[in-house]
Amino acid sequence: MDRVTGIALFIRVVETGSFSKAAGETGITQPTATKAVAAMEQRLGARLLHRSTRGVTLTEVGALYYDKCKLIAREIEEADNLATLLQSKVGGNLRISTSVAFGRRVVVPLVLRYMQQHPDITLDLTFDDRYVNLVEQGIDLAIRMGPMADSTLGARYLGTNPWLMVAAP
Repeated sequence: MDRVTGIALFIRVVETGSFSKAAGETGITQPTATKAVAAMEQRLGARLLHRSTRGVTLTEVGALYYDKCKLIAREIEEADNLATLLQSKVGGNLRISTSVAFGRRVVVPLVLRYMQQHPDITLDLTFDDRYVNLVEQGIDLAIRMGPMADSTLGARYLGTNPWLMVAAP
């Protein structure tokens, strides 16, 4: 059992007052919980809990250790929440290059909706019908029609162009 899991188990043992209840809540057996806390005590070189037939209580050292463990558990939870929040929040700069006609008709309405949903995004939209060197110009995304000019670039098929060229004799 790693230290973080051991600390979480120790906290549950103290809060429930029982190895059996803590083990049940964490999905392990009571002997495993008892051994894990005993190993923690062995590693620390101090007794953390008084064990009796009525349950467990903290020793003086155990009470100090419990307070620190609660702080650590709270900090870990905050770090996890922060990581989740940052993953779910979209932000930063996005540079998009597309052809003039397609950009004006299709991309602009999509980009406007996207910007409303993600106000922390800064978009730089470039309209150009010529080939664009993505690396040199710092472009994150290029939307083009037809075959790719450079086979080292990654591409994804987005759809069929429904436009037609029509002429009279």
